[in-house]
Amino acid sequence: MSDSDDSLKKQHQLPQNFGEIIDSDDENWMPPKKSYSQLEEFEPSKFNKNIVALDWDFNKVFVKQLQIEALEDPTWRAQVIKQFEIHPTLDHPNIVKVKEQNYEEKKIVLEFLNEANYFKKAILEQARPITNMIKLRSYIQDIAEGLSYLHNLNYVHMDIRIETLHCTRGLEDLIRTVKLGDFGNIQRKGDILDAFHYEFIKKRQPMLPPELAIGSQADPKMDIWCFGIVIHQMIMAYSPNLMPQNQNQPTKISFAKAHWNKYEVELFKLVKSMLQINANDRPSAQQILQIPWLQ
Repeated sequence: MSDSDDSLKKQHQLPQNFGEIIDSDDENWMPPKKSYSQLEEFEPSKFNKNIVALDWDFNKVFVKQLQIEALEDPTWRAQVIKQFEIHPTLDHPNIVKVKEQNYEEKKIVLEFLNEANYFKKAILEQARPITNMIKLRSYIQDIAEGLSYLHNLNYVHMDIRIETLHCTRGLEDLIRTVKLGDFGNIQRKGDILDAFHYEFIKKRQPMLPPELAIGSQADPKMDIWCFGIVIHQMIMAYSPNLMPQNQNQPTKISFAKAHWNKYEVELFKLVKSMLQINANDRPSAQQILQIPWLQ
């Protein structure tokens, strides 16, 4: 093994036998269990430890370590179990992929996305709206594809917002791919939302679906409402309830022409349809994908 290999081990705190060839005549011999070398920690919280790491093959991954001892509420613990049950079964190009998980260690290993927080930085931190309609259409399509897949399986994300939509882009890609992530509040369609889940959503969503209440049932149309809020944020760089004329009526959406006259009328109609007060009047994710403007 070369000096450069030893240097790399020290730099990334890798095991001393990392990368060495192990010869064995035992037909039952298996390679050592995967381990991950931490590169950096980001956005730590009371309940999660989030790191970027290298896997055994020197590929970057996201590792989410749940601090289960901090989850004193039994409902929260049950929700963690639900996340571990559902997320690894999801397989779609517009959903963040689980590469590995360890329930005993409360660890989830996710695919690495090289522009994961693009929307958060551009829209929430820099207040920079998306003005390129080709890119915007692509982003909307990606999100709708992910939601359509999820809803067809009778799951409801229940936490669609700018921060849970992550991006990645290959070297030759002109437009980012958007993937749904953060499945910590995922529900099965029809699950009853108790006070815990209501407060979870209330603390995170800029504007709650009007039908959401303690005791209401998880429904895909709630995701569509939140998706509409996301599109509004993408093109305006703020959510509807932050408009001055709406501060006292947060469930009344203003569609003043002054805010929309520089955008195509089809985009206006789409967002307005998604933010209907009556959930039954909102389109499904599949119906959104069939809109000619998105083709």
